Amino acid sequence: MSVEDISYRTTVRSIRTLIIQQAFDGILELFLAIDEVEEQCGPTLTKARTMSLQTYTLTV
Repeated sequence: MSVEDISYRTTVRSIRTLIIQQAFDGILELFLAIDEVEEQCGPTLTKARTMSLQTYTLTV
């Protein structure tokens, strides 16, 4: 395996890791925002399950 191959593979892994990390950071921010909305809305918030992820809907 040449130095160029190793360098390329390391770069690709770094980019994949960064993309995955940013995705998880975005998901964490979403959950924190949902928690904040739940705290503010209290009992007017209903929970529904969709595709094994929780989605939240405000009841009016």
